[in-house]
Amino acid sequence: MSFLSKIQDAGFMVELSEDSFEVTPASLLTLSQRVFLKSHKAEIISELKSVTLLEVDQHKILAYLDHIGETEPTLINDLLERCCNDREALAWVIAWADRQPKIQQPKKQQSTITCRHCQHFNSFNAHGGGAGICNAGVWSAGLCRWSDTAHPCDSYLKIN
Repeated sequence: MSFLSKIQDAGFMVELSEDSFEVTPASLLTLSQRVFLKSHKAEIISELKSVTLLEVDQHKILAYLDHIGETEPTLINDLLERCCNDREALAWVIAWADRQPKIQQPKKQQSTITCRHCQHFNSFNAHGGGAGICNAGVWSAGLCRWSDTAHPCDSYLKIN
C-alpha cells in the first residue's frame, strides 16, 4: 500500500500544493498521522505528482474535445496535465463532458460517394468543388482529391 493511499484510506483528502501538500480535514488528523505525514512527505509528494488519469476519464475528455473540434495538441496536453494534477479541474471537466449531448457515431458508408458534400472535405476553392484535402485522414497528408471523384469511403459525413 502506498503512503498516499494509507492516508486517503483513513478518510482524508490529499492535494498537491506547490512543493508541499494539503490534507483535509486537517483538524481530524491524530498525532501519529501527523508524524506519518511529516516522515513520508517526499514520497507522498512524489506519488501526488505521478497521479495519472483513469483511462475512462481520459477517453471522456478526449471525446469531448474531439466533439467540439479542438485539435491543438498543446491545449489538449495542458488540459490533460491539469486534470492529472488538479482533482477539482478533473471533476469539472468530466461533469462538463457528461452534460454535453451524446455523440452519435455515423454509420459506416457502404456506397460510393463523392467528397463535395462531405464535412471532412476542405476544398482549395471558394465554390467548394475542384481539388481539396480530406480532414478525416482518409488519404495520406499532402494528397489532394477531386471533389467529384466517386470512391468508397468509411468516414463520409454529409454536410447538413
